[in-house]
Amino acid sequence: MLVAFSNLALVIILAVSEKTSRLTMSSSSPSRFKIVSCWSKAGVGTSIVLDYCNSPTAGADGKQVNQKKVSHPKDKDKEKTKLNRSPRLPRIVFDLGATPCFDDAISSGVVLISHGHMDHIGAIFSHARAYSLSSQNKPTYYVPTQLVEHLEQARRAMTALDAANDGSGSRKSSLIEMNIVGVQPGDEIVLPIKKHLNGVQLFVRVFGVSHAGCPAVGYIIGSRFAPKLKDKYRNLSGKEIRELVTSGVSIKSDPVEVLEVAYTGDTCASGIVRENLLSPTTFLPNEELAKNDDDRPIASNRSFREQQPLTAQSYKQQAFQCPLILCELTFLEDTEKMRQLSLERGHMHLYDVMPVLKSHKWEEGSKGGGAGSALSHLVLLHLSGRYGAKQALDQISLVVPIQLAHRCSVAISALIEKERTQDTWTNLVHSNGCISVSDYTASKEINNSNNNNNSNERVTSTILRTPPTYSCKSSTTAKNDENHNPQTKMTTPPPTPK
Repeated sequence: MLVAFSNLALVIILAVSEKTSRLTMSSSSPSRFKIVSCWSKAGVGTSIVLDYCNSPTAGADGKQVNQKKVSHPKDKDKEKTKLNRSPRLPRIVFDLGATPCFDDAISSGVVLISHGHMDHIGAIFSHARAYSLSSQNKPTYYVPTQLVEHLEQARRAMTALDAANDGSGSRKSSLIEMNIVGVQPGDEIVLPIKKHLNGVQLFVRVFGVSHAGCPAVGYIIGSRFAPKLKDKYRNLSGKEIRELVTSGVSIKSDPVEVLEVAYTGDTCASGIVRENLLSPTTFLPNEELAKNDDDRPIASNRSFREQQPLTAQSYKQQAFQCPLILCELTFLEDTEKMRQLSLERGHMHLYDVMPVLKSHKWEEGSKGGGAGSALSHLVLLHLSGRYGAKQALDQISLVVPIQLAHRCSVAISALIEKERTQDTWTNLVHSNGCISVSDYTASKEINNSNNNNNSNERVTSTILRTPPTYSCKSSTTAKNDENHNPQTKMTTPPPTPK
């Protein structure tokens, strides 16, 4: 009996090992995460709130892929009724700067912090306090390992401040409670979310980026689906299934991991460009892919690459295979000064976006699944406040290729306040603060066409209403002539020619 039990245990272990080794990575469907709100302005604040949905969503607006489009982009009520989200399903937040997204972020108990700059972490203690008012559990904050001690010191100070009492009050303890977890490139973490996911496990993978020496990371969120009984065995009895297992037959399908969403955090191009996995110290296998449009190579960072383990580098490549990618973009002007500034401050420049995507073979993937597939959607965020919303969108729409425009959105709400009452294109901004580049381009073309038609009408109208005689005299000479001969002064407009 003992021998039989041991053999059975060995069979089970081998079967599990076999399934684990055949773990499937799948990114051929849209992301199950949709953007609830996204507000980002460089140096001011950044926060992105995501909801996990029951079925895949498409694009930055988070609409279900199997549902009809909303007739009007401002019809938020109809849009929300189509999201099929249970309040119990996970809500996850990337970064916690002081932004208008804060109300949406309060209900999330999982926050992924990319780095320690205040515009990305400034609201973390307010969030912990607000979350404690509605939940008995502590929220968990994942931060780069180098920041854990600094954040713990700040937590102790903020806790003392929040608990300060002169003795007359009833509350003498702080409401700030939080779990702070350090992460580093190459880590994989299973999120502490188990309920109401029907066996789906959410995991996070961490990859390194380069942000001017600041400890910073990017994140991937994925879904792991447990093995299921194969269809051909579902009608068998329990006894028959046990016999198959005893004989070493694999009765379950392979487990499946689905990459859902990636967030780069703040980084320059060298921090996210694709690298050769054969050696952490080598340059790109195809250097021509890592050049700007004017044939200048993207500034490399050899020391940064040497510090990244191979696992972290592979995670970086997986990030650009996700169906939803949140990528930073700060500077836009095509000047040497702005390009140099982007390198010094560790940020992306507009003319770095396409070379980075090409290095991850987005052009090759546009015909199928994986990186750059037709289901992939890119969201650009973190624009500098030096730009107006229309100015930024004009420049971005000129650089993003037509074939990518319908799969690219811009988080524009942080720059739009001053222009909302002036331009009709702002009606195309989704309730989450993003606008599709293709929608903006189409709206711009329509407006330009209408303006040209109106201009032609005004020219035609002016020609029809012009009197048959003209004068080439200056205004001063004409005025003197009118005073000298009052009969030449025109007091009523001429009749319109028939």
